[in-house]
Amino acid sequence: MHQKIRDSIEQLSGSEAREFLYLAMARLDVLHLSDVPKEEIMEEINHIIQDCSSLLPPPRKDFHTVHIVSGDSAAGSLRFGLEREHKVIGFQEFFAMGPLWKLEEKKGRKERYEWLRDHINLDDYMEVEYESRLAKVMEEIRAIPEGMPIVLWTADNAGEQVFFRYILHLLQDKENEIRLINTSLAYKQLYDTADTFHFLRHTAEAHPEKLKEILEEKGSSPLSDEEIRLFVKEWLELSNTTEVLRIWEEDRIKCVPEDYYDELLLYHAREAQKENGKDTFIKSARIIGEMYGQLDALVNDSFLEYRLRTFVYSGILEIKGIPKAMRNYSVRVKQ
Repeated sequence: MHQKIRDSIEQLSGSEAREFLYLAMARLDVLHLSDVPKEEIMEEINHIIQDCSSLLPPPRKDFHTVHIVSGDSAAGSLRFGLEREHKVIGFQEFFAMGPLWKLEEKKGRKERYEWLRDHINLDDYMEVEYESRLAKVMEEIRAIPEGMPIVLWTADNAGEQVFFRYILHLLQDKENEIRLINTSLAYKQLYDTADTFHFLRHTAEAHPEKLKEILEEKGSSPLSDEEIRLFVKEWLELSNTTEVLRIWEEDRIKCVPEDYYDELLLYHAREAQKENGKDTFIKSARIIGEMYGQLDALVNDSFLEYRLRTFVYSGILEIKGIPKAMRNYSVRVKQ
């Protein structure tokens, strides 16, 4: 019930939410000032909850294609670019980092959640939304009707490449045609010219209209049973690994040690220290931003922030502020 109420409220505009809150508070104020039995107060509160739940419109069923993509931004771009007959399922996952071990099982999902919660600063997302949104996405995938075409979107980065293999594992028992679109590759094929070269690292970097054109021009043939079997096999191999960091290199997913970026990250911290003086504390967001901007590979900035904190814990860096988010603290190289 709580999730249904949350979903209902999130679909309201600001003015609609304020109007509903005003009416609910007015009803409760009347009850507070009136001499009515407690049972009637509880009944009215229940009516308010039911009213809130009914704000969510009934789910649409007039889709002809389902699209599954990694990331809220990419999902939003697809929803904006495609017609209403296309259903988009998106989930804000970070499959380039964190454990993948036995993720298709409850114990694996629990281990992954605990690692992300204990190491990665994601504000309130991990505490409030992660598990409920994962459950919602899994239910949406299970509810895809048999026979409805499915399009999986990916790009040349470790996170999206792992994601679609995981989704194929979830879909392997469904009798649906499944198409796979690599946004990075399609973007090059459609928009590169003799003078202009595109390097699209993530599906979310593509404009909604471009995604629509990519679907129309590069909507490939359905994956064969053998292709699906091979991708699922690759997922099962990944789900037996214990590393917590992956990169996309030479057209394949490569597991690397979690300190893979440490040397480069510390270099940027020391360079920033040189520019600002040895006694100056440098905003952690600045160090991470400068490094992120020079990387060709797509790496989650939250992972880089986690590695920056390990320098603090090991005594290489000193800290000023509270490390609850990268914007909240600064560091300097320990003298």
